[in-house]
Amino acid sequence: MMAGITEQDVFGAADALVANGQRPTQTSIREFLGGGSFATIGPALKRWRAAQAEQHELAGVELPGELAEALQQLGARVWGVAIEAAESRLAGEREALAAARDEIEAEVQEHRDAVQQLEAEAEQRTARIDELEQQHAEAVEAAAQQERRIAELTAALAAAQAATAAEVAKTEAVFSERVKGLEARLSDAQRTIERLTARDS
Repeated sequence: MMAGITEQDVFGAADALVANGQRPTQTSIREFLGGGSFATIGPALKRWRAAQAEQHELAGVELPGELAEALQQLGARVWGVAIEAAESRLAGEREALAAARDEIEAEVQEHRDAVQQLEAEAEQRTARIDELEQQHAEAVEAAAQQERRIAELTAALAAAQAATAAEVAKTEAVFSERVKGLEARLSDAQRTIERLTARDS
């Protein structure tokens, strides 16, 4: 049920029913409004009918020409003032709407600028990540090459050490044979000297 029915609601419903060729009643007004209390609709409908009767009475009164013309001029002036007030109000509303629109557009532009800034920063970070990944890959490759080089040098050193050891062993064997030969010759010479010495004695 509709709540908060006002006298103006009842007046408007009654005018609408009359405009549709219907007679305003409490029931028809309540149906038109979609609800409401008869305690509110009844007194309001009575006042509306009284106002309608007064208007009919005034409509039947013939006013003097000067008074009718004055009333028409007054009505025109009132209508003009109402139009000016409405136009002024509309102008104020247009200005408020324009200001709100400008504010919204500025806010939207600010958001767009922020998004563009974030996108630019994201692109910079992505480029930096790509650069660091490339440097890492190059460092890994350089380390692998260094390890291979170390392995090659280690193998070469081992081979050189083995060759050197073999050469040293061979040289030592040759020297050993020569030393043995020299020692044998020295021993023979010593015996010869001793024999000669003994014979001379």
